[in-house]
Amino acid sequence: RPAIEGPVKGIFILLDGEYYVERMEAPALVAQLQISNVMPPIAVIYVSHVDGQTRRIESFCNVDFARFVSEQLAPWSKDQCDQSNVNTRTFLGGLSLTGLAAAHAALVRPGAFSGVLCQWASFWWSDSRLIDDVQNGDHRQQQFRITCGLQETEEYFEHGPDLIQRSSQRAANRAM
Repeated sequence: RPAIEGPVKGIFILLDGEYYVERMEAPALVAQLQISNVMPPIAVIYVSHVDGQTRRIESFCNVDFARFVSEQLAPWSKDQCDQSNVNTRTFLGGLSLTGLAAAHAALVRPGAFSGVLCQWASFWWSDSRLIDDVQNGDHRQQQFRITCGLQETEEYFEHGPDLIQRSSQRAANRAM
């Protein structure tokens, strides 16, 4: 629930919830922003993955995960916030791998989300396949906010034997 009283103006679903809650202390930051009227009264749902392997499976442009997020998680979130109103705006966000997953979900399920936040998303995945898909498609209706740190410039980084990042996070996020 929002930190201030009144009707909820929207719902923000953040994937990698454990990072937002434990490392970034997002709930306290969101409350502070809402109390100071910098952020409207929105409900934030923090969604964590079962484990690292599941996170990888779900985050790499997985159509089944995109369907789950749009058809089950988003409606469930509205129900939890007593916002069954179809017009309630729902936003999706994530960081790194889940930033990629959030972007993919919004692109393959158009109209499911009012906007997407991607924080240093792994758009480099599969030789920038999602970037190529966007450049070859019509996705003008979807709103994105993409952020990436200035020092995310490392290229050719191995995240494991089967996962090589050929371009930097910064370059891939700019290209997206």
